[in-house]
Amino acid sequence: MIKESKKIAGLAVLLAIHILLSRIAIGPDFAKISLAFIPLVIAGYFYGSIANMLMCILANIIVFTIFSTGTFSPFFLFSAALAGFSYGFLKKPTITRIILVNFVVVVGISFFINTAIISFSYHVPLKGLLVSRAIRTAITLVIQIAISIPLLKNSAIQQMKRKMN
Repeated sequence: MIKESKKIAGLAVLLAIHILLSRIAIGPDFAKISLAFIPLVIAGYFYGSIANMLMCILANIIVFTIFSTGTFSPFFLFSAALAGFSYGFLKKPTITRIILVNFVVVVGISFFINTAIISFSYHVPLKGLLVSRAIRTAITLVIQIAISIPLLKNSAIQQMKRKMN
């Protein structure tokens, strides 16, 4: 019971940090780069796929409810769930796994799936969106990998995980 309470509290803190970081981004609206992925990486490492997936769905709903800038699409919940589930594979991180998970999330989910959802939801030509988002995706991938590797290999983070188990 206490362990579950600590897990819920930990996820709530990471959720709050994710929401705050999602509001801070560098670059123009069409090419924003954010550090909001960091709490998702940590949650995936600490709690695994299912808990992180649920946290990502909840984060998506909360961010849309509080900071809505467009039409809600349940398809974005699907991509948030996929991203959260994918980050859960970092529960046992290796360099290869960190690179692959970030590739799947940034290229597979954010670039391809989210771009298709945007195209479908807002009736914007897919080809134009893919072209405009390609450079941002490449930069984001490099940044996420460059941050995720030292973050998950950090002895303080690893020690926190050991204390939680």
